[in-house]
Amino acid sequence: SPFRRCEEPPMPLKSKEVSKSPRSRISQLEAANVRAAAQQTADSLLLQFQRQGFADPHHAAAQCLQRSLELLGSGPTKEHFGPLKEDFSQRGPQAVVVPDEFK
Repeated sequence: SPFRRCEEPPMPLKSKEVSKSPRSRISQLEAANVRAAAQQTADSLLLQFQRQGFADPHHAAAQCLQRSLELLGSGPTKEHFGPLKEDFSQRGPQAVVVPDEFK
């Protein structure tokens, strides 16, 4: 059975796990959560800009994240990234044409 009974002794921990402090483990879990949230955020932005019809949704998502870092007061600035290949502030997303059958 995959479940241990209460009276069985616990399985021994690997030596690698024993040497890690609880704070170290918490830091690892926090870092993993940040990575997961970052991936979800990037995926969500990419999907949003794809749905809105941007010509380059990857660039739009990267620009959005860059601006977010600037607003937070951390991370690289516009000077770090160099000139943008497209300025989305002056142009909205491409128009999505609805097929006649949905009108």
